[in-house]
Amino acid sequence: MLEHSDNRQAIHSLDALSGALFDLMQEDSFEKITITLFWSHGLPRTSKPRFMT
Repeated sequence: MLEHSDNRQAIHSLDALSGALFDLMQEDSFEKITITLFWSHGLPRTSKPRFMT
């Protein structure tokens, strides 16, 4: 069973994902959704996934 803090983290992650997907649909910006998702997990905004370097 998940701990309370795990539930909050899961909800935060889902909220960040849904917000990023909404932005992607509105702006059609792959880079923005990638940066949003990586930044929401505590990485600096300048970080890019390996496949984008």
